[in-house]
Amino acid sequence: MGTRPKAAALIVANHTGWLDIVIFSAVMPLSFVAKSEVGTWPFFGTLARLQRTVFVERVRRSQTGAARDTIRERLLAGDALVLFPEGTSSDGNAVLGFKSALLGAAEAVMANARHVTVQPVSTAYLASNGMPLGREGRPFMPGMATWIWCRICGRR
Repeated sequence: MGTRPKAAALIVANHTGWLDIVIFSAVMPLSFVAKSEVGTWPFFGTLARLQRTVFVERVRRSQTGAARDTIRERLLAGDALVLFPEGTSSDGNAVLGFKSALLGAAEAVMANARHVTVQPVSTAYLASNGMPLGREGRPFMPGMATWIWCRICGRR
């Protein structure tokens, strides 16, 4: 377990499911970087907007620069932002390739002679109901969380 950043931070983490959002939010005040579709989701889109999420248009690559600039401004203002650079969720057993050009926002802040912490974080669910999950059981935790989310929102 590491220490929490005290100032502007870009927290770079793997994404195992929607439960990650709740857990990260419980640790410290922060915002997320998410695909623009999240903003249209019932209930969760409202929560994301209230948490000042930075929405990224993944379909139009021309918008990447604008999103990077928004992230840069938020970091300069002292915000902590969580970025899931793998661009998808996984079971947490391995790190997927990074698909994000948005990491450049931290470099842009440092170009202004300002310090920003880039904090790597790895999320893996290790136990359920007091029992260890192991590598074989980890894929079921995010899957179960997603199943619950789909039932709440009426999605398949």
